[in-house]
Amino acid sequence: MRKVRALILAPALLAVSVPVAAQTFPESEQYSFRLQGRLWGPTVSSEVQFSGRSEGTLIDVVRDLGIQDQSTFEGRLTVQLGLGSKIRLGYTNLRYKGERDITREIRFGDTTYPRSTRLASSLKGSYFSGDYEMDFMKGNSGYLGAVVGGKFFDLDAVLVAPLRAERDVETVRVPVPVVGVVGQGHYGRFSLGGELTGFTIGPTATFVEFYAHGRFGVSSHLGIEAGYRIFHVNGQYSNDKLEMTLGGLFFGMEVNF
Repeated sequence: MRKVRALILAPALLAVSVPVAAQTFPESEQYSFRLQGRLWGPTVSSEVQFSGRSEGTLIDVVRDLGIQDQSTFEGRLTVQLGLGSKIRLGYTNLRYKGERDITREIRFGDTTYPRSTRLASSLKGSYFSGDYEMDFMKGNSGYLGAVVGGKFFDLDAVLVAPLRAERDVETVRVPVPVVGVVGQGHYGRFSLGGELTGFTIGPTATFVEFYAHGRFGVSSHLGIEAGYRIFHVNGQYSNDKLEMTLGGLFFGMEVNF
């Protein structure tokens, strides 16, 4: 059985175009296109609840289902329309698995799994981002800017009881607009930066994401980086709920054109 639930309706996001005067930027920031790839090793913490004819169980996916931490990857594309005016797209792959004899009865959708049932579980999905960045302070030493855009979280939660020949899939989708700030300081070939974005729509949806990273410019076209990333998403509709936090170190590379 498969159910798809949209936890909120995403409002339309308006792109604002602001003319930018030519400025002297560090050479590594004078690109038209930037591709970034990152290997991310987050720790997962999550609770999910899916109801059918009766209210579902609030499930801690680590404690109740044995979901294990798993490294993943993030891909990012930045198109610089003018110095300090950027369109940014991002994708993160989400894949987690676990297996455990449950220690309490679990109601998941329309299926009830008795205590001691052997469950094989997985969380599979994607996290997409799209936003516009405008750097309102910029120069040789770095930049400080504002971000406006949207995030979209799409996740399938799968529970399988092999000995009972039962399988249930529930899908949760959380689109949410975000605003935030971003900045980076340059010190020769080295730079340090950070970003904070988020938004809340009362109890319906909340999203917060934070990056902090250091970068070394191998050349004007190639850089390597390391840092820390954490995001928290919370979505709720009626008796259905998703809350997830992922946080950990990442290592990556960027190519500028």
